[in-house]
Amino acid sequence: MISDSETSRTMIDRVPTGAKEGGAFRQHIHQWSRPTSEQVGVCMVSHSNTRAVYRPCESGSIISIDFDCGLRNIERSTETHFALLLEQNNNIYISKTYVTAKRERWSTFSMHNLKRADFKRIAPKKESARDELPNFTFLGGDIRFGYATICTTSQTQDESVSGIDFWRVTVYHENAEATNQNMRVLQLEHNNNILLQELSDMHEHVDLIRREHSNQGLQSLQDELAQERERYANERAFNEQMRVELDETRAALQTSETNAKEAYLEGERLRIVVRDSSANAEAREAAYAARSEELVTLRDAEIVKLEQLQEESAAEIDSLREENAVLNTTCEEYERTVANLRYSAHSSRIEIFYSLFFY
Repeated sequence: MISDSETSRTMIDRVPTGAKEGGAFRQHIHQWSRPTSEQVGVCMVSHSNTRAVYRPCESGSIISIDFDCGLRNIERSTETHFALLLEQNNNIYISKTYVTAKRERWSTFSMHNLKRADFKRIAPKKESARDELPNFTFLGGDIRFGYATICTTSQTQDESVSGIDFWRVTVYHENAEATNQNMRVLQLEHNNNILLQELSDMHEHVDLIRREHSNQGLQSLQDELAQERERYANERAFNEQMRVELDETRAALQTSETNAKEAYLEGERLRIVVRDSSANAEAREAAYAARSEELVTLRDAEIVKLEQLQEESAAEIDSLREENAVLNTTCEEYERTVANLRYSAHSSRIEIFYSLFFY
């Protein structure tokens, strides 16, 4: 904790419910008091995760870092600011930019493309500028990630209550091949420096021999000088060969750096495409929802029409049944009439027959 308050206290708790998706979240309660309110008080607390560690010597130099988090300011208290935190070689760094939790609602915040110059050291305080910035190269130490909560106030007593639903760090780095090439370049430069030092020592030794044998052993000195010249020529040839290999390695390293930059730019382009695709997907989803509501309305109207048709059909069926009953009655009367007519005609034929018979 870093605070210029007279008295400060921080409480961290895990709340089982209430996050954006209904799950648990981490709650921070910062309380501090100051004797006067003449100056603005600052309370800063670091929160690091021992499992969130990046090793540049194994995974490669860091190109940039992205930071995402879900935040909320609770109970309308003093605002709480959140910054990305790094720990390296017992130094603590935070991002120069920060995000502020919104009041009474959960919000997602992001910081993209953070470089080495986007951080500053907050602890320990040092007079020298050494380690003022974190080391993102493959020669740097392990980096542990976390976040920092920052509260400011001009009151003599104040309190801030905030919550964090999640936080995520994305590291963009060089590939392992580029790291190995960097190591080889450093080894070659180290060997070259050793050879140059040996060459300087050899010249000093020759000068010493010349001074010691200036008046005696000239032939021996010349022989020794010839041997030294031959050794120098051999070492120079070897040094030249090492220099050629160093140039080739540097060229390969530049090619790898170019490929890494192109891959990073391609990643940025894909990220923009994904964001545009998400926006288009939301628009299509809204259109589909509107179309679904329209289809539901049409379906309900068709159901009402179908029910009306069913009622009308039922009424027509009842009417036809009544007409059928009337027709059945009429047919029965017609059949009785026909039977009576047939009986009357038969009786008339019998009377006519009897009349003819008696005549």
